[in-house]
Amino acid sequence: MLKAKSFVKFIVALLLTLVLGGANLSCVVVTVGPEGEITVDFALKSDGQLPTIDLLNASPSSITSGDTSTIQWSVSGATEVSIDGGIGSVVPAGSVSASPASTTTYNLTATNSAGSVTQSVTIAVTTPSPPTSPPPTSPPPTSPPPTSPVITSFTASPSSISPGGNSTLTWSVSGATSVFLDHGVGVVSNAGSAMASPASTTTYTLTATSSVGTVSQSVTVTVAAAPPPSPPPASLPVITSFTASPSSISSGGSSMLSWNATGVTSVSISPGGGYLPASGSATASPAATTTYTLTATNAAGTATRQVTVTVAAAPPPSPPPASLPVITFTASPSSIGPGGSSILSWSVTGATSVSISPGGGSLPPSGSATASPAATTTYTLTATNAAGTATRQVTVTVAAAPPPSPPPPAAVAACEQALFDAVNTLRTTNGVPALTRNAYIDGLCRDHAAHMASAGTLSHDNFLSTRFPAITTSIPGMHTCAENVLQDNLPCNASAMANLWFTSPGHNANMLNAAYTISGMGIVIDGSGKIWACQIFAGP
Repeated sequence: MLKAKSFVKFIVALLLTLVLGGANLSCVVVTVGPEGEITVDFALKSDGQLPTIDLLNASPSSITSGDTSTIQWSVSGATEVSIDGGIGSVVPAGSVSASPASTTTYNLTATNSAGSVTQSVTIAVTTPSPPTSPPPTSPPPTSPPPTSPVITSFTASPSSISPGGNSTLTWSVSGATSVFLDHGVGVVSNAGSAMASPASTTTYTLTATSSVGTVSQSVTVTVAAAPPPSPPPASLPVITSFTASPSSISSGGSSMLSWNATGVTSVSISPGGGYLPASGSATASPAATTTYTLTATNAAGTATRQVTVTVAAAPPPSPPPASLPVITFTASPSSIGPGGSSILSWSVTGATSVSISPGGGSLPPSGSATASPAATTTYTLTATNAAGTATRQVTVTVAAAPPPSPPPPAAVAACEQALFDAVNTLRTTNGVPALTRNAYIDGLCRDHAAHMASAGTLSHDNFLSTRFPAITTSIPGMHTCAENVLQDNLPCNASAMANLWFTSPGHNANMLNAAYTISGMGIVIDGSGKIWACQIFAGP
């Protein structure tokens, strides 16, 4: 509490201390008591999400014992508001009458999950002296001289609104014979409120007049710019073309699948799998008539288109002489990798004995057997009857195992293993079993990573025509494959690279596909420090 004569020096010193000390002031409240005492309250802004006490006053702030004062408040961002002094919990904005018997300070506390803020208002209570009869010789009392009006408060809550919103103007004036609020409101009472709905930022001026003079005070209601219109809803991907040329092939032939799609986040073709570019081509060599489905996906949904590659039936073998046995003899597949197997199937009519060499032994007229030759082998089926012998041959080609790729440098090998482990961590975290690393697929991945580094661009070149059939023919039991590629920069950050795949819909689908059980990883680092990575997944 300060006396008036030291007030100016105190305020200057206080404000300099706060500003130079880096304080961020939100408000300063000065209250003059009935005995000339001065109370200074100030509040500092917070960078958190604490509640805001927009308004707290008592009108009038000084009463005679037995009279009533109105406490008015407005709070934003609070889940609980209370006033002590026997008032208790209150709504965020309102007013209440108070008739304290003596000078009383009321504390308003606003609380939310971030914490509490408190602000005080004091109602000064004076007790009138008992009336005394003036001496007969004393002159009659004279009225006190008129005083200038005082605008004790004038606020806008909220002070910033959106177009079409409202703000409440609230004021309290003492010692005025008339009070006027501009912008069409007009003459108002000494204390009250009015709703303002300006179309643009507007400054409102409250003017209070008495016989002594006029005082004014202004508040500004800021109208924020309207937000931009929402973007139009996303459209489905557009598959502008998906063709097979030629659409009909002979057994053992191939067709070129070509596609183009726009507005996509991922593209895939099944059967085949894997993540593909938005436009491109791939060679398909189906053993039987196959329908290929192109699936294009974005945030709005999925679009599909199909093409069918028809495989014409192989012409039937020339019939043998009527008296000799008739043989049908096939090997499927006709080409296998080391350790692989092929099914020999046959059907013979008009025979008294059937055998296959190498192998030996008498066989039924129709059946099948599994062959697992270590090298390319020609199998001869011999069918005999009284007229003679007929033979038919099939060859099972055993593709030479590719030479093992040279081991990468230690740092590259460590990066490969770290990225492989990071992918497995994401799989197991999402409830998918971990993959087993396969050295043969590692070599295919390193070859493709080197191809991308040499070309300087990410691609899935030759996946369907080279790497996919190499895996399915060389690794027994593997029939489905998919491929993920990426490019990053040194140093090797396996977790970040795995997350690049994880946050891409197409790559994510490959990573978390429980049908894939084995995988290979290949990384090549080019001369500029760029990391080129390829991971191929395979499953039964």
